[in-house]
Amino acid sequence: MLERSSRRSVDAVVIGAGVVGCAIARVLARGGRKVALLDREDAEGRGISARNSGVIHSGIYGRPGTRKARSCVRGRELLYAFAEKHDIPHRKTGKLILARRPEGREALEKLAAQAEANAVAFEWVEPARALALEPALEGAEIASALFVPEAGIIDAHAVCSWLRKEAEASGAFFAGRAEVSEIEIHPDRAVVRSGRGPID
Repeated sequence: MLERSSRRSVDAVVIGAGVVGCAIARVLARGGRKVALLDREDAEGRGISARNSGVIHSGIYGRPGTRKARSCVRGRELLYAFAEKHDIPHRKTGKLILARRPEGREALEKLAAQAEANAVAFEWVEPARALALEPALEGAEIASALFVPEAGIIDAHAVCSWLRKEAEASGAFFAGRAEVSEIEIHPDRAVVRSGRGPID
């Protein structure tokens, strides 16, 4: 139950309208639940998600065989497909990983072995090729370089906005300027109080 000057009963209250909160609200609403999505800001994606770099990780850094490694690779594939399907701004930029000195080659070789184990595409590139891929490296020392083509970037705020709209289309309601001040847990319900601004 969401409590302000009047009460409104819901099945679930999601606190925080970042990427995760909006995604949860969408899933719950699509499942037929009455959902309130609250955020202390006046729009979605203004908190931690606004500080997200938007990187789509390739999966090269995950320890082989772990759930994290598998999820990163599968998640990357799903995120590109999602962005394409819903016109979310994104770009497959690729990623350069450099060793400035010859002794750094060993660390890159370990990463390359890890990439292979995780089924992440990569290629060794010569310094001249690395410079062609990233002209800002002009003048930098480059002894060895790996290029990981599947890394990219995505507009995290656009993802939040799409998820919020989808949640609302399924019946959820969004309340901005609604910083939660108290949650009371009762045997048969919970009461969420917010002391900032009106429920929009």
